[in-house]
Order: sequence, then C-alpha cells, then structure tokens
Amino acid sequence: MPTHLSKVNKVKSRKSAKAAAIKAFNRYIVLRDRRCVTCDKTEHLTCSHLISVTAGDYMRFLQINSHCQCRGCNFKHEYKPEDYTRWFLQHYGVDEYEQLCLLKKEIRKYTTEDFRTIATRYKLECEALSE
Repeated sequence: MPTHLSKVNKVKSRKSAKAAAIKAFNRYIVLRDRRCVTCDKTEHLTCSHLISVTAGDYMRFLQINSHCQCRGCNFKHEYKPEDYTRWFLQHYGVDEYEQLCLLKKEIRKYTTEDFRTIATRYKLECEALSE
C-alpha cells in the first residue's frame, strides 16, 4: 500500500476511534445523571461540559467536567454559563472548580488506542448502568 494511503487510513482510524469514544462517554454521562443538572428536565438530554472541550480532549473525557443537560440548557450554557457554574459550585465547591480551571491548561494527546480504550470502558459502564 502506498504510504499516503496508509496515512489516510491512520487518520480515518483515529477519527472513528475518537468518535466512538465521544459517543460512548456522552451516553454514559446521560445515563449516569438521567436528568438536566440545571433545570431537572428528563427529555432531550445531552452531555455538557463546564469547561469547553475546545480546551482539549482531556477536558472532554473528564467526568467532573461533564454533566447531563437538556438541549435548551446546554445551548444557553454556551452564551450564559452562570447557571451551570452556580450548580457546579453548589455541588462540588470552589476548590474543585479552581482545580478544574487549572486542569484546563493540561495538554494530553490521545492515541487511537487511547480512544479505543475510552470507548470500551464507557460502553461497559453504560451496560452496567442500563441493568
């Protein structure tokens, strides 16, 4: 196989492994929380992140940074994060919030195998929560 095709296949493999990890993790968060943490709704639930996942994949897969929100609250959080931040502070405290903010600066690169491991772990976690 030509080397450029090998590189393309590696990129596709990494992207699909990352997508599977995100899907499994997000499903786990919804199953774990089962309701919106800010408004208590149980419909149209999504995985929301207090610290944006644009800060890096480490923040994406950090459980303390991830909670269940309905689509409306998750959308609102992007433009007005006060409600979610208030909820977090009430449940975890200022020290945890400050620690989370420090972790935002941590850079971690995940390999394709790391993403596969994350996907497998959270698929199993989802099965356990579904029982």
